Amino acid sequence: MTDRPLSSRERVSQSISGGFVDRIPKGELCITDDVISRTGSTVVHFEERVAFVRNLGLDLVTLSPDYLEGGHKMPSLSHTVWPDLDHWRLQTPLFLFVILDGAFEWGLRVFQPTDFLIRLVKDPDSLLGFIYQIEDFNLSMVERLVSHGIDGVILADDIATQNSLYVRPQ
Repeated sequence: MTDRPLSSRERVSQSISGGFVDRIPKGELCITDDVISRTGSTVVHFEERVAFVRNLGLDLVTLSPDYLEGGHKMPSLSHTVWPDLDHWRLQTPLFLFVILDGAFEWGLRVFQPTDFLIRLVKDPDSLLGFIYQIEDFNLSMVERLVSHGIDGVILADDIATQNSLYVRPQ
């Protein structure tokens, strides 16, 4: 144990690993520019985002990708960018999570949602190749992000409504 306060990155890392922390880490999964602009910033850039996070006393931020390819298809790694990733890493002491979508979220995006849900129920084997493609994409993305010094990955796959699952687990 040390007398100095933990940095945000240390606090979150130690908390995740079950170690001693000086206080419970704080963070938020998604802070939109619209929310930040309500604090009086007419234009939201990196500096405004950092100021907002500091004002909240957060220890971690979660970064989301921008996909440069539109439409209903999987982007390539080279067409996936992480705005301000290097700025967050080099200019803040915060723990950096990135969020990656799983097969369910991608399925809703790439296929028509109704078609995807019908396939899940009636012919789930027809989606295996797609699921492996998502897995390969995410593994490659994680390798790329680790080389940029990212601290953690959140795999987001919303497979439920407010009241139930979209499909049975079986």
